[in-house]
Amino acid sequence: MAQEYIAMNTKEKGLVALSTEVFSSIAAVCVEEDQAVELADKKAFKNAIQSKVVNDRLHIIVNVKVKYNSNVPDVASNLQRKIYENIKHMCDIEPEEIDIRVIGFDFKE
Repeated sequence: MAQEYIAMNTKEKGLVALSTEVFSSIAAVCVEEDQAVELADKKAFKNAIQSKVVNDRLHIIVNVKVKYNSNVPDVASNLQRKIYENIKHMCDIEPEEIDIRVIGFDFKE
């Protein structure tokens, strides 16, 4: 069953609960910083980024458009790695799955 937060038990601060919105926000910043991708059109998708917790494991789906003439596998792999590293560094949580879904291309210069 999907939850809306991850609860972490820390020695110093006790129980800390992180909302799935935290992980979606981190992923959104990673996409914004990457010049080769942009988030999918919100008209086509209700949420361009979906974060959910299933059995205490974090799953993230990111729908993006890739800039024309970019190497799609490299761009997706780099974005996956960047999102993973940022979540690991900021929240000390290792996402179980980060699914980058390329739904189209951006032809703008």
